[in-house]
Amino acid sequence: MKTSLIVPLYNEEARIGRTLPYMVAYATQHWGPQAEIIGVDDGSTDATTFRWAEAVATVRSRLPDTALCHIHLMQHARNRGKGAAVRTGMLAARGTTRVFLDADLSAPVTLWGEMDAMLTRPDPPALIVGSRWMPGARFVVPPPLYRQMMSRTFNVLLRWQTHLPYRDTQCGAKGFTAASARALFGTLRNDGFIFDVELLLRAQRTGLTVQEVPVAWTDQRGSTVHAWRDSWAMLWAARALVQVGEGG
Repeated sequence: MKTSLIVPLYNEEARIGRTLPYMVAYATQHWGPQAEIIGVDDGSTDATTFRWAEAVATVRSRLPDTALCHIHLMQHARNRGKGAAVRTGMLAARGTTRVFLDADLSAPVTLWGEMDAMLTRPDPPALIVGSRWMPGARFVVPPPLYRQMMSRTFNVLLRWQTHLPYRDTQCGAKGFTAASARALFGTLRNDGFIFDVELLLRAQRTGLTVQEVPVAWTDQRGSTVHAWRDSWAMLWAARALVQVGEGG
């Protein structure tokens, strides 16, 4: 299997029926059966699973099975957190490159192909981090000003606290080689939104190469992240990671 896309899902009934066909069409066009899409339903309480199955049935009626990428849905019995969902998908994936994108495709599905190309070059990074704030990044549809301010403030405080050099640890777009995915997710402890920081701390402390890349971001309303409450909770959790030496 050449490449895998992992899509964490939690109460995405309003979006996954619209975005999954784009993912499938892109994968089928570029890799066909050498690509797989793994959705991980993290204990949704809405009709996410039904909408996923409905979208899969629709694309299968339009595309021949011989050309179609592989499509799988995994499920958690209860809500465990985004980190747990991404970990489940990454460790189940078969691709030599493994990318995760948010279900709303705020980062475009074309980023999957760009990351795959970077991860298969002769001297690839172990981890690619999408960034909304580095030079070259842009907002196709910007988030509200207060969310931009919260995000920038969060990143400044996080960099000061952890000494990580990255401008955007929380962007929902990251890519891994199969080896780095197994190494990092195999020992991942945090199930919540702060899992990105743990991954980056582990990568830094084990000498893995990390490359940050700009993304074209389209803000999608209906985020499950509470800008104020969750930002402070993540900063507190990041402080604990640094104190206990997580990632060593």
